[in-house]
Amino acid sequence: KFGGIGLMVADPRNQVIIKRPAENEALHESELIQQAKRLWCESNQKDPKEVSIEIGSSSRRHVGLGSGTQVSLAISSGLDHFFGIPKRSPAETAIMMQRARRSAIGTYGFFQGGFLVDRGVRATERIAPLDIRIDFPTQWPIVLFISKRHSGLFGSDEKDAFCKLPDASLAERDEMIDLTRTKIVPGIMSTDYNLFADGVYEFGHRCGQFFSELQGGPFNGPLATSLVSAIRDFGVTAVGQSSWGPCIFGCARNDEQANQLVTHIRNSFDDEIETIVTRADNRGHVINTLESKISES
Repeated sequence: KFGGIGLMVADPRNQVIIKRPAENEALHESELIQQAKRLWCESNQKDPKEVSIEIGSSSRRHVGLGSGTQVSLAISSGLDHFFGIPKRSPAETAIMMQRARRSAIGTYGFFQGGFLVDRGVRATERIAPLDIRIDFPTQWPIVLFISKRHSGLFGSDEKDAFCKLPDASLAERDEMIDLTRTKIVPGIMSTDYNLFADGVYEFGHRCGQFFSELQGGPFNGPLATSLVSAIRDFGVTAVGQSSWGPCIFGCARNDEQANQLVTHIRNSFDDEIETIVTRADNRGHVINTLESKISES
């Protein structure tokens, strides 16, 4: 199947702090941290009690921003650095941490940043190959709109949902690839906003049709659908839904348009929507060594 496209954003950012625990320190780690630490320690024959891990900051989970993958990979890369283990490839890290089973966008994005396209997973592959990676124009601000009340599918519900999805035909797959190659990527590379916007909206709308029976249309519910319409009516036409949502993104032409859009949506939707104005992250993860060792994605 055709894998997908994705863009890494600078905010909200995920920060993981790794240090040696104080003597007799009781560790109070979240389930996500415990699972990631266990997978890494089992693969590297290390005692989980040797390190203490905490999340300094992170994006909200299960809203379409891939925070689980980003935090898990940050823990893995941070532990590699902490114990002096040579850098691994994105594929090696993803397999070890049991990530990228459906899409490898978050994995490649963690390491490289930017706008990415993966080819989709074949029966003989564990992780989808990276097809394209390019810098995204930083002069185009990105506005994230996240429902304060709703979450996207995750866990067993998400697995069950994927099992129910129809397979894309070869013609549909070719149409998605054509959109990527003739509109989205050329639009980014030439900073042609209209070309990019036409491509990314059509891509997201077509992709959403495969999920329509599960989410009530190409977008996840009435609020998301209304948001997309309101953003496009305002004049920001590069709009789509991230993963299962409920996060909706709008890529504006400039800072003035982005700020005006935020005001418009806040006035139109009262206090239902959290808004974040950010930009593309073309760098990927960063590791800083301080008094303790930090892995940030």
